[in-house]
Amino acid sequence: MKFFIVLIVSLFVSPALAGMVLYPSPDREETGYVGLVWTLSGGLNQTPEVNVGFQSADVAFNGDIDEGYDISLRFAWNAMRLPTNYSLRASSLFGDNDTITNVGLGLNHNGKLLLTAGVQVDYLRVGLDLSANGLKTTGEILSLELPDAPQAVIPF
Repeated sequence: MKFFIVLIVSLFVSPALAGMVLYPSPDREETGYVGLVWTLSGGLNQTPEVNVGFQSADVAFNGDIDEGYDISLRFAWNAMRLPTNYSLRASSLFGDNDTITNVGLGLNHNGKLLLTAGVQVDYLRVGLDLSANGLKTTGEILSLELPDAPQAVIPF
């Protein structure tokens, strides 16, 4: 009789335990953004470039970014007519939900290779761009918040 009681109870408990997640999978946060980029060596009276992009990050339960990417198009306006001096960039994301570091490659409007790196916090990013024209330090104000860590979910 005890054997049957244990068997019946285990039929109900096993599926509940099988559905319980002890280590939740990362949450993916995907966000489009816009930003204004200034060359930091150019002074404050320069016209900023426009940056339009998309960022995706997998944030683990502890707040670390397991993987992520950032794709953006940066361009300057020529007397508010057509965009000139544009560059397309793709970066990998590292870090956590407090600070994101990105490292990537890009192409400028001449088809020349561009190396890019940066550090991002809520609504701000500071970066370095290395191209055939030399090293350029940039500062950006953007509409992007850092991703949040997933909340712990207790299945019962």
